[in-house]
Amino acid sequence: MVKQRIKRGIDSACQNCGKLYYVSPCRIGKSHYCSKECFDTAQTGERKNIICQRCGTEFLAAKDHGIWPKSCSLECRDFGAPKPEWKECATCSGQFLATRSSHKTDDGLRIYCSFKCSKEGLKRGYMRTCICCGMDFYLNPATAKQRNDESCCSAKCQKLFYTETRAPCWKGGKYLDTTTNTTRVMVKSARDGVATSYIGEHRIIASQKIGRMLKPHEPILHINHINTDNRPENLFVCATLSEMTRRLKGSMPWPQCSNLESYK
Repeated sequence: MVKQRIKRGIDSACQNCGKLYYVSPCRIGKSHYCSKECFDTAQTGERKNIICQRCGTEFLAAKDHGIWPKSCSLECRDFGAPKPEWKECATCSGQFLATRSSHKTDDGLRIYCSFKCSKEGLKRGYMRTCICCGMDFYLNPATAKQRNDESCCSAKCQKLFYTETRAPCWKGGKYLDTTTNTTRVMVKSARDGVATSYIGEHRIIASQKIGRMLKPHEPILHINHINTDNRPENLFVCATLSEMTRRLKGSMPWPQCSNLESYK
């Protein structure tokens, strides 16, 4: 026994010819015409007779994107237009069949064989040489006006090149650190394995006097209590952090002279 298929759609009237036609459930509310012919007829809208501007033939036409056509055929529309011809690309010098161009040219034909060549040929900027890596790079006119003749090709090269004496905010590699309770003179001194590139000037002077780099647990006291006075005779090295704490609190005597000559 063959089961009959149950229709779950509806019968709707075509908005063009009025004929009833079946509409599936998923198309209910979306379908309005019974066929493509009715759809095309409904889309044409107003029509009128127009005289072709080239051949003078009268033809019936509808608006194309809201504009009445001026030619009766493609032949009349393209009459007098430049014909495709073989040309040499203005960028790569390769031979290509040049067709009509959307841009204004002398003969109305394209002058570049591809979009890549067009992009290269339409560049109006400048080529510069990176002062860091030596690679040539392109700058558009707007960016070139904002930069000097000597500039970097990327942010990475800029970061590598403009350091220390080349940096615009360079102040000799020395500054006064006031972020802690004690004001200290900090000097730029890059070290392997250390995140910061600055170190206290008093620690550098003390390290030079004793002949080795001070360890982190070896603090320095300023004998006259002036932390910016980093003369060797004003520096006293403590063997441990606890010794510095005891001398600051008074449980150990305050040093009266420097120990850099005898400290090992």
